[in-house]
Amino acid sequence: MLRLLLLLLIAFFAVLPAPARATDFDLSLAYGQSRDFWRLVGDIQDRTGNAAEIDALARNRYGRPDVIYSYLDAAYAYPHSHFNWEPFGMLVIGTRAEALAGGEISNPISPEIQAYANATGIASIGYRSLNAPGRKTFWEARLLGGVGPEKRLYAQGAEFLDTIPVRNGALFLGGAFLQMMNHAQPGEDFYVTTDLFVRTVYFHSTTDAPLSKPDEDLSFFTVRWKLQNEWLKEVDTFLSSRTRLGIISVLGQNPTPFLNLPVTWDYQQHLKTYPGFRSTSGIGGIARFLNDRALPNVALYGGFFGGAFGGGADLQLGPVVLNASTYGLENFLSPSREKTRIWNATLGIAL
Repeated sequence: MLRLLLLLLIAFFAVLPAPARATDFDLSLAYGQSRDFWRLVGDIQDRTGNAAEIDALARNRYGRPDVIYSYLDAAYAYPHSHFNWEPFGMLVIGTRAEALAGGEISNPISPEIQAYANATGIASIGYRSLNAPGRKTFWEARLLGGVGPEKRLYAQGAEFLDTIPVRNGALFLGGAFLQMMNHAQPGEDFYVTTDLFVRTVYFHSTTDAPLSKPDEDLSFFTVRWKLQNEWLKEVDTFLSSRTRLGIISVLGQNPTPFLNLPVTWDYQQHLKTYPGFRSTSGIGGIARFLNDRALPNVALYGGFFGGAFGGGADLQLGPVVLNASTYGLENFLSPSREKTRIWNATLGIAL
């Protein structure tokens, strides 16, 4: 089914008509990391059979999940003639390449190690709103499909002393997402921005389950949702005559503002629709400093998101946006849900 979806997407791209009117092009590049867990895996493999050295390596890593990821995302949109409806007046074609790796050693009484790595290519197609003057609400909806190689590792207890087998396979995915953003001005100097995102994806892996964990589920649906709001009051400060100060709130899994995790994060973390209130809520403060062209040249934000402190900064230079941020992300691979500190950098271009 997923192979058929990919073939249909590729075929549809091939027969699309050439655009004759104004177009949009978006590009984003992101990188995030805590530590390199696969380096630890290699060190343990090199000490196969030596319990003392393996224990010394793992002792300081119990309950400390690690992750590293990167992605390159591009989207091209142009007005279409399929139907006449401005909320979805542009056809958008997207492509994405992402890589994700991570793992954790848990349970010091009977040590358990698990690690994963995947590289995935994703194609998408759908519709988005026309960039009409004065538009306050923007919509985007897409179908997506992807495939790529993955490797997984799992061992527990005495299995640490043997060579831990790395299992290889292919990861397929298919799904859809819907996003809505609304800008409102309920008062002369009061502004509210609402960003709603919902994505459902089916993942299927050909990787075999480990011998010591034969019931591991590697094919399932996930639903990711996110509702982010900003309530801003515009004031005059020495930094900008159009400074906007206020509150930012986030609801949803991994409730981190302005952070887009890899699509395959939902697969590797076996994403739950509702993992609990603390895991799906966040609130903090935000300051935006606007120039005369009403562009948010600088934005600073910070707060308590998903049970951990996080924050970041945006710098906008014309069509280019630079972002640096850090958050504490929960690891759902173990019952204790330990957090890992992620440091993220993003470059975005909108033409």
